[in-house]
Amino acid sequence: IVYGEPLFSNNSKILDSIIGQNDAKKKIKFFIESNSKETPFPTLILSGSQGLGKSYFAKKISESLNREIIEINCSTIETNDEFVKNIIFNKLIGNKEKTLLLDETQKLTSEITNFLLSALNPNIENKNLVCFNNIILEYDFSKINIIFATTDMHRMFKPLINRCQE
Repeated sequence: IVYGEPLFSNNSKILDSIIGQNDAKKKIKFFIESNSKETPFPTLILSGSQGLGKSYFAKKISESLNREIIEINCSTIETNDEFVKNIIFNKLIGNKEKTLLLDETQKLTSEITNFLLSALNPNIENKNLVCFNNIILEYDFSKINIIFATTDMHRMFKPLINRCQE
């Protein structure tokens, strides 16, 4: 079933440069080929041991979606204020579609995790409004996708995992 017109030409072949991970590539290719305003690319968790290629995989996904990738190490962000001002305001806001790669996701603070839970709450409109310091921020699933990368998924907050595809 096709719910919307694809947002770009088929670039899923970019993933062919990834060695192994055939089941994961097949699933990701489906998400890339199905990507539209009505069925946006899902939020993902890439989990595995250090050096497995999670960041490389995320970069290839972003390239396949024709999106700029913003890579953030979660251990470097301690407060919601830092997250919103340094990442959302300085790196994500704009008209260009982007992929946000949050590496070492198991190190997210509870404050930032709660912010992300609000932003990633699934709904039929594929958009959410999140309040920060009396400023309303709109998170549009069709313009920004988030990929979490972790070596310790068991240390992540379960409701955040539930918002993602594995």
